[in-house]
Amino acid sequence: MVKDFFCGCVSGWAQVFCMLPLENIKLKVVSKPEEYNQGYIHAFKKTVAEEGLLSFYKGMLMPLLGVGAQVSLQFGTV
Repeated sequence: MVKDFFCGCVSGWAQVFCMLPLENIKLKVVSKPEEYNQGYIHAFKKTVAEEGLLSFYKGMLMPLLGVGAQVSLQFGTV
């Protein structure tokens, strides 16, 4: 039972680690079209050049806690 909750939590964290950079790029393309008007690859390259690779993971604590708890409960109860 504890193993199920733990595995759910880890899978939720993996989801956040994979999806957060893509969400950040999407947000930049949608919210600042005049700066990132050449598409997602351009937005990725510009972000890495200006802010660095770790900037994709800014603000990750709250999604980790929320999604980790949610998926943990889903795994544990099912």
